[in-house]
Amino acid sequence: MKRANIVSMAIIFLVSGIAFSTYTFADPEPPMGHGEHPAGMHGDWHGHGFSGYCHDNRWQDSLTDSQQKDVQKARLGYLKKKDLIKAKLKQAKVEFATLLTQDSPSNSAINKKVDDISKLYSEKMRAKADYKIQIRKILTADQRVKFDMELMKHASGKEGYGHGQRW
Repeated sequence: MKRANIVSMAIIFLVSGIAFSTYTFADPEPPMGHGEHPAGMHGDWHGHGFSGYCHDNRWQDSLTDSQQKDVQKARLGYLKKKDLIKAKLKQAKVEFATLLTQDSPSNSAINKKVDDISKLYSEKMRAKADYKIQIRKILTADQRVKFDMELMKHASGKEGYGHGQRW
């Protein structure tokens, strides 16, 4: 019995050693950042997947220095509002879950919390709409066409944003 344990332990160590050495000496893939893909996977297209916009056609690429500052200022204001709303939403969702899990949940309190959460989602959507309107006011007519095309494409749900900064 003791010999069987020793043999089985030796086999486990041998298999582990082979697996570890294979992993250690394998050529690792270099880490890829946002928008980088193995050659040929997406070519020069922006983001993850084909979005229909080459980097040269994006509205952000044609901004002047003054426009870039204005966009950054508008974005900062939007992010502050959005983060505050998201924090309130998170708290409201926890409170909602707490109401639901009480021994005798109150329908009126739950319904009020649902209304509160709905108002926060509306507030978040209004802040995003205000931000997009601010951006449109900063842009020239040609830039606005590119911005609107991108906005409509994303609104239709045909193309995703990928990951990272949008606008």
